[in-house]
Amino acid sequence: MVGAQRFVSEIAFLLIVTTALQCGRGARQNLGAPLDPAAAIPLSHLDARTASNPKASVVVAGRVREVCRTSGCWLVLEDASDRRARELFVDLRPEAGFTVNRSMIGRRVYVSGYLVGENPDHRLIALGLVPD
Repeated sequence: MVGAQRFVSEIAFLLIVTTALQCGRGARQNLGAPLDPAAAIPLSHLDARTASNPKASVVVAGRVREVCRTSGCWLVLEDASDRRARELFVDLRPEAGFTVNRSMIGRRVYVSGYLVGENPDHRLIALGLVPD
């Protein structure tokens, strides 16, 4: 009888652990302001977007190529969807309210914010970020 109770306890423990692990899957971690990844545009489409409204808010998609080594206060996104590598400097200060660590390098992310500077040297002042 003791063996059966132990077996049932072990099965219950495994079910609890498995359920807890599954709950975290599929949920995206949102940093900063909420954003809709479905609204994201590739970096290659920024030129057309900024020509019509340079101060508009935007959501972009890209892969993190570089992250600030000291405090995670900026990152560089890259996108090669149109056979020309594109990069965008993303400033997480002062408005984002979050930082990122170097484990983000290589991950695809969605970033919301607004563009500043002149094309092609614009940068994104980030408000929110969601890793894919």
